[in-house]
Amino acid sequence: MNKNITCNEVKGNLYEYINGEIKDNVFKTDIENHLQACADCRLHMERTKNTLNLLNIITPPPLSQGFLKSVTREIEKISPKKSLEKDR
Repeated sequence: MNKNITCNEVKGNLYEYINGEIKDNVFKTDIENHLQACADCRLHMERTKNTLNLLNIITPPPLSQGFLKSVTREIEKISPKKSLEKDR
């Protein structure tokens, strides 16, 4: 049974819809019907597609040699590891 779905439901499932990850055919049809009727959601979908396409093009810069060690040290300052001996 098809139902009217909200813009929030459509926008909350756009990534999965764009990537073909929605397996429920009724829900997929509901999204498609909503997109046909709602210009705002169509625009949101096009912007999401454009963003995903740009993210697929961008190559992240390589990390410097000491980056991981530096980040690990900073994390340990904030949240020191619990000693396994204390838990026994």
